[in-house]
Amino acid sequence: MRKGSQVTPWTVTDERWLRESAGTLPESDICRHLKRSRSSVEAKAHRLGVSLRYRAPRLVWCDTCATWRTAVDADGRCPVCRLREQNAGHRERNAQAWEQLSALQRQKVLEAEAEADEKEERRRLQREGNRLKTRTKRMREVTGTNPRKKSMQETNAK
Repeated sequence: MRKGSQVTPWTVTDERWLRESAGTLPESDICRHLKRSRSSVEAKAHRLGVSLRYRAPRLVWCDTCATWRTAVDADGRCPVCRLREQNAGHRERNAQAWEQLSALQRQKVLEAEAEADEKEERRRLQREGNRLKTRTKRMREVTGTNPRKKSMQETNAK
């Protein structure tokens, strides 16, 4: 504290506001609202047992789908909405192309799609299986219950 400066006592209202705002507002905003220095606010928060750690929200609102998303473009649309719009255009072009195919050509297209769908499903199930195996491995590492490794008790018993 500088020579000649005055100490402003903390009021019950100031303390209550600090408790309610801590963690929900950046520290600079809290200091500005209370008209106090950073060190004063930090010291009071410490005495009150309140954390000033603030994590800015990472989500933004998408006006199109009315959902919280991780990003939106300049028009206020999220990547999911943009992809939905693109897919609608693809569906329209697919319908037009389908009308121009003969029965034999349609059959070939359906067979190729079935084969591609099966391949994609196998890949998806393989990824899911690998993810589950990794999760099991991590849980066993935490608990120390890997059946492929000898436990410390078995090693010490010999």
